[in-house]
Amino acid sequence: MVTLQSILELTKTTGADKEGAVFSGIAAIDDALPHQVSFARSGKDPIQTQAGACFIHPSQISRLPESVMPLLSEDPYKAFVLLARFLYPSEPVAPFVHKTAIIASDARVHASCSIGPGVVIEADVIVGKGTSIGAYSILGKGVVVGEDCSIESHVTLMHASIGQKVCIKAGARIGQRGFGFLMEKEGMIDIPHIGLVRIGDRVEIGAQCTIDRGTFQDTCIGDDSRIDNLVQIGHNVKIGKRVVLAAQCGISGSCIIGDGCMLGGQVGLADHMTLAPGTRVAAKSGVMRSTREACVLAGIPAVPAGQWRRQVVHLEKSVRLPLGNKEGV
Repeated sequence: MVTLQSILELTKTTGADKEGAVFSGIAAIDDALPHQVSFARSGKDPIQTQAGACFIHPSQISRLPESVMPLLSEDPYKAFVLLARFLYPSEPVAPFVHKTAIIASDARVHASCSIGPGVVIEADVIVGKGTSIGAYSILGKGVVVGEDCSIESHVTLMHASIGQKVCIKAGARIGQRGFGFLMEKEGMIDIPHIGLVRIGDRVEIGAQCTIDRGTFQDTCIGDDSRIDNLVQIGHNVKIGKRVVLAAQCGISGSCIIGDGCMLGGQVGLADHMTLAPGTRVAAKSGVMRSTREACVLAGIPAVPAGQWRRQVVHLEKSVRLPLGNKEGV
């Protein structure tokens, strides 16, 4: 059982300002019991919960039952997350090499690494200290992986250089040849791919993502970027720092995505698009024009979000039928 020393300890960890009780864990507000700590989002209705204590904004305290100890915070959810990180820190990597792992004689794998069953590490690979590699993952010839990385099971890394503290989730495929060819009368002519995939520090790559190596230049992902599950990134793409790509985004070849951009789920970019730093794109949008400055885009083809909303209203009015018509809304 994880035990909080006191609410005073919570204060140090989260910034809340209450002290004097002991609890034994955390839970969502609907599930929390009297021995657990939770958090409340802003709202108007009274909060129904059995939690013993709850992070809450000072302006919302009247919504709590009298039985719940309020933990006042300007950002209750952030405080709750910090508490969760305090209670459930990442487990340190224990040095280990499974007997079924296959490691080339000239590969340099730090003695502090954890290598799971069925892992294949080919020639000239370098793996930094404190890195863990999950079951049945493959590191192809010449791959470089930095320190304190987490590579989960069934990951394939080819023609790639990975930074420090990178997390690659299960089933990701990184460094394969991209979708590049010439269409000629005599048939398709494949374009050689001789570039790498270069991933910066503290990047997280979701499960089942695919990131193609470059043709004659590298595919690059900047520091602190977050890529959700099932994202496709084509060859030669340049992704800046602190970029967020939600699930099922598709980034065509040679796109440039500036620092701090955020793309919602199922966003697609046509090839050779450039998004200025700070650009945001609404879910399910299709970007077919580059942006020169930070903006919010929406729709197919994507346009400034305000324009898209006006288009939607205009379209709704133009197709609205009189009441009583069987086809009306």
